[in-house]
Amino acid sequence: MLALLRAISLCLLLNLVGVKIGNAADDAVTFTINVDIANVRNGPSRNYRVVSTASEGQVFYASARNVSADWVQVSSTRNTSADLWIFAALGDLSIAIDRLPVVAAPAATTPTPMVTYSSAPRAPTHAPVIASYTPSVANAPAGMPSITPRARQLYAQALARGRNASMFMIAGDSNSEYLQYFNRVSLGWHGVSAYPQLPAILARWDAGARRQDANTSVSVRGGLSAAEMVSPFSHPSCASGESRFSCELRLSNASVVFIQLGTGDKFAWREFDANMRSMINHAIAYSVVPILVTKADSIEEYQGGAPSGYINASIRKLAAEYQVPLLDFYTATRSLPTIPNPDLPHRPFTQNGLLDEWGYYFHLSDQAKSLRIVMTLLTLDAITR
Repeated sequence: MLALLRAISLCLLLNLVGVKIGNAADDAVTFTINVDIANVRNGPSRNYRVVSTASEGQVFYASARNVSADWVQVSSTRNTSADLWIFAALGDLSIAIDRLPVVAAPAATTPTPMVTYSSAPRAPTHAPVIASYTPSVANAPAGMPSITPRARQLYAQALARGRNASMFMIAGDSNSEYLQYFNRVSLGWHGVSAYPQLPAILARWDAGARRQDANTSVSVRGGLSAAEMVSPFSHPSCASGESRFSCELRLSNASVVFIQLGTGDKFAWREFDANMRSMINHAIAYSVVPILVTKADSIEEYQGGAPSGYINASIRKLAAEYQVPLLDFYTATRSLPTIPNPDLPHRPFTQNGLLDEWGYYFHLSDQAKSLRIVMTLLTLDAITR
């Protein structure tokens, strides 16, 4: 009998411990990354150093927020010091963010990338360091497309077929998502001071800008490749057998489409040309103006073993062959500032409009995002003139 009582007591004790452990786990506040790559910083703003990156689906434990509730303080494991920060819009919090306690921001230990440095580090030769990039008022950015007679003809045909004269579509990856693109307009980062006509242009094309949101468009999402854009796609809004590209072209009723892909094709670069042709042919068949956009990176060379600049060369060749506009974003970004990293002089924070991602460069910097908004709007304005 004594042994039985001891066994029952032990079971009850274990159950109680289990309940406590379960409750502790349930009380954990998690933050799950919902974009393909997120920067992890040592403070709650872009003024702080990027100490690592996190990928989609990665889970952190959240313990606090900043005063404005747009940054979350996290740790990678439970019961460890929470000294990491991630922008709140880059993940899903398991509770309402206003339920987190507010903590003061730590002192910045490195300069913000937007600061002008008095002296360059022992860095390789790059563009001169400047505080910010503002396109010239007198001149359009380098790489702006020429609006070809073919493009004007297609736009006129699009209107004749009843397509929306003020709707444009994006076929793109994470750099094209609304948060990284036109959402920045509301924050005043799109060069209005240099181009005072931009607000009026955006007002006309606002519906297209907002349609990039991942909850609306099926042709904009982190990591998308040209191959995925033309493959059959299952979605409640899409017909059987439709691809992302054809489905979004139908749903949006756009008259113009910007095809800005390639970063996600780093391992499928051999098929890029054929997949691009499929999209161009489909757009032209529906009298939609395709704008081909080069990318700022050459990651297919460094990770996929492609010849240097292979995908951009393909994009330029196709634009010439089909006589459609080419927005040469790669050329435009060559003039953007290099921001040095004092701790890693051979790996600057940004170069050619790209952020350092553990030695690879493929996500756009703030300056590059602003520049692409300017170029997109000026291109749309030119098409209608």
